[in-house]
Amino acid sequence: MKYIVWLIIPLVFFKSIAQQENIMGRWKGEDKNEIGYINFETEKYASFEIDGKIYGGKEFELKGKKGQMTYIIDFHKSPIEIDFIVTQFESGEYRTLRCIANFLDKDTLQLNISFDDNRPTEFNEDTLTLNRVKSKKNRRP
Repeated sequence: MKYIVWLIIPLVFFKSIAQQENIMGRWKGEDKNEIGYINFETEKYASFEIDGKIYGGKEFELKGKKGQMTYIIDFHKSPIEIDFIVTQFESGEYRTLRCIANFLDKDTLQLNISFDDNRPTEFNEDTLTLNRVKSKKNRRP
């Protein structure tokens, strides 16, 4: 029994790392006929791109104030829980956008974002469907 536990622990750990790697990159979605992007970076920074403007990442400016957006993902929950944390540098104040996510396949992600303090509990009409944007270097001729 002891040996089985030692075999299972690394499998769970490596599965979590594999899922983490799977979400990295640029995702494209449409909401109310507007195209937008979410970028998940390996250093735990995230950004939203709407109308060519980038909100988030390691450093950005909004209304004359600098800040950053990071993310935390819990792949052990079902559905997956994602928190986007927007922190203002000067004051240290932060706001958390709570989300749930579900992979439909390796290149399609459902995401429901809450703009209040409550995490969504289901996928509904507010759910965004995001598609992975594949870079040219990853495409085969």
